[in-house]
Amino acid sequence: MLQPKRKTQLGDVQVKDLNVMGGKCNVMKQRNNGQYDKFSGPDCTDNFLIIKEKFNYEGLDWFSVEQAFQSLKFPKDSRTRTEIHSAGPRPRENSISYGERVWLLGQGSIRREDWELEKIKVMLLLNIAKYIANKRFQHDLVATQNYRIIAKGSTWKWTYWNAAIQTYVRQLIHDGKNLVHCLKEISEVHSKEVEEMIKKSYEFNAKPELYRNYSTSDYISAMELYKRSPPPERVAEVSQNTKIPLWSGQLVLCGVADFQSTFNQNEPDVVVTMCSKPPNIQTPTKNGEWLHRDFSGYDLRNFELIGSIIQDVRQRLREGKTVLIHCLDGQDRTGIVGFTLIRLFNPGASFKFLKDIISKGRPARVDYWFNHQRLLIETSEYNLSTQILEDHLGEGR
Repeated sequence: MLQPKRKTQLGDVQVKDLNVMGGKCNVMKQRNNGQYDKFSGPDCTDNFLIIKEKFNYEGLDWFSVEQAFQSLKFPKDSRTRTEIHSAGPRPRENSISYGERVWLLGQGSIRREDWELEKIKVMLLLNIAKYIANKRFQHDLVATQNYRIIAKGSTWKWTYWNAAIQTYVRQLIHDGKNLVHCLKEISEVHSKEVEEMIKKSYEFNAKPELYRNYSTSDYISAMELYKRSPPPERVAEVSQNTKIPLWSGQLVLCGVADFQSTFNQNEPDVVVTMCSKPPNIQTPTKNGEWLHRDFSGYDLRNFELIGSIIQDVRQRLREGKTVLIHCLDGQDRTGIVGFTLIRLFNPGASFKFLKDIISKGRPARVDYWFNHQRLLIETSEYNLSTQILEDHLGEGR
């Protein structure tokens, strides 16, 4: 979620509605009641943090990662690069103010020709250099264990990359890697390869034991399980659901009551069941893939788990498949996962645009989502969760 906006001015340079950037990352942890929530991460995850002891990178000392990053945008020996390197914190200037000041110094002028290619790699190298210089930072980062790191709102795609970079460095430290050696080795790797290394470390990969039930099989297996252990009976409903085009495929949303009608109308290639019991898949014309990804309502903010399901579904949509996702009533779990997928395919779209798409896809739950339970209204906790997931699963990767 983006932080409040304000006007910032530096000399003759004025930036209106500048997002307040910087700040610590969050970590997603489980509360005693079983629900997941955001907790503030350590100071070391803040690129704006003023480091009084400074850290060294490429033979120069820096007060913050942001200062170094903004300076290194520009050609070596350029006036702007030298100016930013010389711009230390003022007396009583806090990290946010200092970070914004050096950020503003980095806007404009002529940047390095290779900057767009190199900037993510540079940000990683600067963070590694920061952690090399401070053992306490290393300890604090590893203390976040394996919790999902979630960055605050930022410019460009830095919400994703800031979280992914902290996660990557955490893994290096956790694995006992020599950071000095890592800094040297990574500096010699092509930038695109470095990006792939970072992305791989940040993939959502929930372990099967996080689910109440987890399996990947086919419709025949689902039918056999249904016969052994059918779900609670629901009065059959006629489907009003329509396909939602996403990537190269089609997404379909439903619940148990209208499952058979929806299944017959759309003949999906994949069914994703997010409740404990399988649906009754009667006489399918083809055998498709069945993903059993059962989780409880307590896990609606378990980003590791929901993010993993979304990755599974998105992969199949990209393959041109029709994917039907459902839970018991086709509203809470189905709503969160479906709305996030729609967000991911339409980055930057207005809330009204996204609402219209999911409303046409599953009209029977519009009142529940936006009027009765207000699960997905613009200011709801769960809609904010879909925004966070969009930022950390987005197409900028």
